[in-house]
Amino acid sequence: EEAFLDLQKMTEESNQFKGRLAESSQILFEALQFRDKAYDLISNLYVYAHLKMDQDTANAKYQGLYSRAGSLATKLMSALSYYDPEILAMDESVLKQFLEENQDIQLYSHLLEELNLSRPYILSEKEEALLANAGEVLGSSSNTFNTLNNADMKFPTIKNEDGEEIEITHGRYGKLLESNDPRVRREAFLGVYSVYEGLKNTLASTLNGQIKKSNFYASTRGYKSAREAALSNNHIPETVYDSLLKSVNENANLLHRYVKLRKELLGLDELHMYD
Repeated sequence: EEAFLDLQKMTEESNQFKGRLAESSQILFEALQFRDKAYDLISNLYVYAHLKMDQDTANAKYQGLYSRAGSLATKLMSALSYYDPEILAMDESVLKQFLEENQDIQLYSHLLEELNLSRPYILSEKEEALLANAGEVLGSSSNTFNTLNNADMKFPTIKNEDGEEIEITHGRYGKLLESNDPRVRREAFLGVYSVYEGLKNTLASTLNGQIKKSNFYASTRGYKSAREAALSNNHIPETVYDSLLKSVNENANLLHRYVKLRKELLGLDELHMYD
């Protein structure tokens, strides 16, 4: 709660550098330090709330903490959204001069270099603020899926290797698939995926929402595709992705040989996912 109040105050104070980032290298350095501190605090707050909710996703108290942390994060991102457009509005020669005259700001040389590479996809200050504010709404599909998957979805009970009735959970599922008893593996696999299959229309809807979100962000920023937008975060050309797929497809015969050998060693007529 104390961290939440501190962050609320920082959010309200975040406009103190607005319109001033190009004044001097010292002002820019202080502004970037302020943003770093805010990002550190919101990360701690958000992760704490997220992990408390993960302990028991049906607990309304921690759902509330997570929701509040997410809302505050959106407000903070919106309040700080002027940074990138304002820095990119500066001439590259000015940024270079700042880096040369102020040793402190050299801490951010890589950040500024990466920001410069993303120059074609950074929008105006007003547009960046709109995108930041929309983040909470556009994340609703993901939040719906997480709540469904981690809190509301119930899996059946099966008998384990010792004949004991146990309920399948996300935590137990991996262990059940490692069972030496093929019956246990099969029932665990079918038990989980029968539940997912029963909700396939709802899950398709949440996936559709996520795809639309990715396409919206990509088109709004001027990327050719959502794939290009995703890869651009790490400055990976799409040709690298295509090359990876090509290499995997050309060598799929090695996977087929492995599966065939596994089937023979296990003495199975058919090899299934749960084997």
